[in-house]
Amino acid sequence: MNNIVLITTIFPASKDYLDDFFTSLENQIEKNFDILVVNDGIKNFTFFKKKYSNLNLIEFKSHKSAAKNREAGINKAKEFKYEKIIWGDSDDFFPKNRILEISKLLDKHNIVVNELLLYVNEKFEKTLLGIFYKNGLYKIDDVIDKNVIGFSNLAVKSEIIPDKINFNDDLIAIDWFFATTLLLNNKYFYFTNTTFSFYRQHDKNLIGANTFIDINKIMLGIKVKLAHYKNLTSHTINNSKFNKLFNKKYKEIEELKVKMLESGFAEIYKSTIKNKTNQPFIGWWSEIISINQMNKHEN
Repeated sequence: MNNIVLITTIFPASKDYLDDFFTSLENQIEKNFDILVVNDGIKNFTFFKKKYSNLNLIEFKSHKSAAKNREAGINKAKEFKYEKIIWGDSDDFFPKNRILEISKLLDKHNIVVNELLLYVNEKFEKTLLGIFYKNGLYKIDDVIDKNVIGFSNLAVKSEIIPDKINFNDDLIAIDWFFATTLLLNNKYFYFTNTTFSFYRQHDKNLIGANTFIDINKIMLGIKVKLAHYKNLTSHTINNSKFNKLFNKKYKEIEELKVKMLESGFAEIYKSTIKNKTNQPFIGWWSEIISINQMNKHEN
């Protein structure tokens, strides 16, 4: 068994992209790594095992919630005692230097986050994070109100992950929650553009990376943030500083949810954040702002 593992979750919606995914891993410069595959509903996965027989694919089945599937992959990697854990979404793919570059950076840093390159209609479109992030260290402040860390650009030293991770089923932005909890006990993450992930956009993406705003997306964002801050409040019960902060964030979004039911407010809010988000992508859920923030923006 190698000391590096890449964790992914596969599911029926990602089946059309698995060849790109596994081919990119087959072409890695660094060859000494395992691939831990959480299989949520792909039948006849033996086909891919045979096709990519030079990859060390370790499959186990899990047909639970998205949160529990992610939890299962992390706990299994801890159980197998891998030293370095890298994530990759199965509908994305990677340049040949990703495993090598990330592994080298994990020798120096506990948490590494790489650039994302937007991939739309089978072609590269633009870098996603590099406008705001350069090679260097960033603190938890960068993920309090938004997220730039996903399960296609995250890597960590296994030793910083608590044993027996337990994610609640109501979590939607599982990657955001997980990264935030790790940063509570680690001062920073290191961002790199020396490698990247091709972040594929398609009609089955739950979220994607577009700046399109409508009421449905706003309500989803409110739901995501309520679950996020609620779980972080529970997680930080013994950390008064962050417990107070996340509880405050939860109450602000709860207030926003109630306000959205008032006649006319939803359209005003949509118009305000549309103006605010008429800029490059700055992170998932950054468009969902509190009422106080909205009022400041209007003024």
